[in-house]
Amino acid sequence: MGIYPEIGFNEARARRKAGRKLVAEGVDPSENRKATKAARVKCDANRFEVIAREWFAKFSATWVSSHGDRIVARFERDIFPKMGGLTVVRQICLKQN
Repeated sequence: MGIYPEIGFNEARARRKAGRKLVAEGVDPSENRKATKAARVKCDANRFEVIAREWFAKFSATWVSSHGDRIVARFERDIFPKMGGLTVVRQICLKQN
């Protein structure tokens, strides 16, 4: 449930109660935690900041270094604080012949 100084007794009891409720519903608490963590990781991979940094890494090799530095500085100063945590829906466009 957690380590004592970090997790108080009341919080530990609440977590135990929630775990027992999951077991009563037929859900394995360990598997539930793993699934929740996997969903969080997948969601984090679709954040705007992560995608923008992937884009930068892909295209910055062809730019003059000063241009790349300006782009990163502008993203970090102007865009990431406001939009960096937003989730982006990725779509793969296939060219149809």
